[in-house]
Amino acid sequence: MLDKISILVMGIIFIALGVYFFFYRTSYDWDLGSRDTGQYHWVIGIIFVIGGIYFVYNGTKAIIRDKRKRRNQEGRQ
Repeated sequence: MLDKISILVMGIIFIALGVYFFFYRTSYDWDLGSRDTGQYHWVIGIIFVIGGIYFVYNGTKAIIRDKRKRRNQEGRQ
């Protein structure tokens, strides 16, 4: 169950990073300082959002599938 929750958290982080990259051209890293992501920062943002949505969708689908399996197994016994 923890692996499915970590997939959901990773997807939410990707979505948040994608929204940030979509609206802001520069990002700040505590180690490297300020970085410019270029004029196509919105493309990077869209890619991150799509990847995050994919992870969130698969994670929720797996959690729902496991709950249904567990409910069906308990009903048969």
